[in-house]
Amino acid sequence: MRNSLRNFLRFAVVFLCLGATRIAYGIDIPAASHRQEDVNKAVASMMSGDRVLVPAFPPDGACWSQQSTWNLPVNGQVIFAGRDKSTIIDCYKPSADKFHTAGPLIAIYPTPVGRNRVSGFKLKGRASSSNYKYALVGIYGQNKEWRADNFDVDLTEAVYPDFNWAVPTGFEYWGHVTGVMDHWRLYLADRGALFIVSYNNYGGAGTEGDESWAAPAGFGGPDFLFAEDGEIHNAGNGGVVNDCYRGGKWVVRRVKLYGASFGQTHPTGGSHRGRGCRGWEAYDIEVFPGGNGKSNFNGFFLSSGSGVITNVLSHPGALSNFITLHNMRFDTKTYTQEAVPYGWGHYPSTYDLVDAPLDQPGMGQSDLLTGAFPNVRNAATGCTAIQPCVNPRQKREGVWLWNNIWHNPNMGGSEIAVYEPTMVEGRDYHRALMPGWSPFPYPHYLTLDNPGPPPATPQSLRLDSL
Repeated sequence: MRNSLRNFLRFAVVFLCLGATRIAYGIDIPAASHRQEDVNKAVASMMSGDRVLVPAFPPDGACWSQQSTWNLPVNGQVIFAGRDKSTIIDCYKPSADKFHTAGPLIAIYPTPVGRNRVSGFKLKGRASSSNYKYALVGIYGQNKEWRADNFDVDLTEAVYPDFNWAVPTGFEYWGHVTGVMDHWRLYLADRGALFIVSYNNYGGAGTEGDESWAAPAGFGGPDFLFAEDGEIHNAGNGGVVNDCYRGGKWVVRRVKLYGASFGQTHPTGGSHRGRGCRGWEAYDIEVFPGGNGKSNFNGFFLSSGSGVITNVLSHPGALSNFITLHNMRFDTKTYTQEAVPYGWGHYPSTYDLVDAPLDQPGMGQSDLLTGAFPNVRNAATGCTAIQPCVNPRQKREGVWLWNNIWHNPNMGGSEIAVYEPTMVEGRDYHRALMPGWSPFPYPHYLTLDNPGPPPATPQSLRLDSL
């Protein structure tokens, strides 16, 4: 009876509201309160096109002490009352050990199709009431039109002095999720990041990012996770917008960063079998010193993949180095590499070109690699790691930098600091416009009131000739 009435109401909504800006024919579901159990209950009741509307929180926010799992239906949305009225405090502490990474406070599984959205909230990490987590919110799966907007992430109290390598993070993305985070603010005490992205299940296949590396990068197109129209405010000087693993791809644009870097990638060889970050774009960015008046070591810690860096303004004292280029399989100081076939091996190995390591900065599309160590094989040639032809014949797509301004008065840094001799200017990195590149239309189409289909990937790129 309840479902029959619900379906009747849906029909009435469709009939009466044709031409409205709603993206689907659902209904609004008011959560009974701001409490975690009431929001979870409302989300669990959603059907296609529904919106859960969460009422305002108490002025000081509210502790959420269990892990929430939200399975969002096609075009489902969760809309909070506003970031100044909806502060979710992380009180999820599943272990007495403060270093416990059992998963995020909120685990979201968007539908593979349709447009999913969460909006109008504030996340507050607090070491005194929770365990260390890689991220407060996790988004998992294959959704291609994800949006998180008008939110704050406050990590100023998520500080774990005994784990000086631990970086508190707002969001983690696993699988192959694309879309946009827009109109956001991140607050840090020193270290921390807005998001981590992995394309470890690219197109629904694989676990390590190989499929992403075997596909065209799609520069200027929609196959990226975008972070735009945001700000980082850091009381220290060790923040960053993101990290990136296992074939992930990201775009950071139109942001202002105080005490934070605009990019970071994780290398192949930095996560055992996992491949490094596939591609990235950073542009229309301003970088300022942190709240302590000190500069970040670099603007981009670049250790994997190809992409563009343009229209970045680094104000005086913001960055000691503009970008740093790293091939971490060349140097044993950062990541110890297991020998082939039980690991990628130190450069050079059977996976590398004669003059360039696998997936180092500037490297791009490759043959598809499959399997786990010690049975990794080249799917195109059929060769395994004990045969020289396992090399995936990787293309050079390049690191492209142009129209950037870096102020570095007497700091002793470099505009481009190259750490290993395997990276060569004019071959792997270029002080020039990427041939044929144009940015994805701004603002991101998912931020519009009535978004149409995604703009197509530009067809004018000319990277095959490099």
